[in-house]
Amino acid sequence: MNRNLILILLLTIISCTDAIKNETIVNDELKSKIGKELILPLFSDKCDSCKHKIITYIDGDCPSCLENLDSWKEFTRLVDDIKTVQFICYLHSSNYRYLKSNYDFFSESDFIIIYDKEKVFFKKNNLSMNKVFHTFLIDASNNILLVGNPMVNKKIEDIYLKLLNGSLIY
Repeated sequence: MNRNLILILLLTIISCTDAIKNETIVNDELKSKIGKELILPLFSDKCDSCKHKIITYIDGDCPSCLENLDSWKEFTRLVDDIKTVQFICYLHSSNYRYLKSNYDFFSESDFIIIYDKEKVFFKKNNLSMNKVFHTFLIDASNNILLVGNPMVNKKIEDIYLKLLNGSLIY
């Protein structure tokens, strides 16, 4: 009985320690990015009227990374009233033809698609392997205002929309 209780207590302590460690990792990742300039290699299309850009990096060779593509279409419709937002997708894949022919997102989205065969965007911006940190809201000077994928977290989506609508000031 005592052995089981000690084991349960030990597992509880370890899981709490892991949760604190994960929260610290997330906070450190966010602090290291917010306010920094996001480098946009291979991109030259300037939008003078755009106050913001939403940039996402997608690894097309990762099936789970492609799961939320249709959600982006809905999100761009929500943001469509705000004409000052430019959507850019850096896409890495070993088979671009397959992606273009099997995913409507790449032919029917409002995103500018930049094919990044060498993962230049990923490397230049020192991105984490965690795909949650592969989407950015940046200002006209390419400074990072927000990090997080609005497709996987409703709270992040709400923050994006409030910032873009001007009801939340950064």
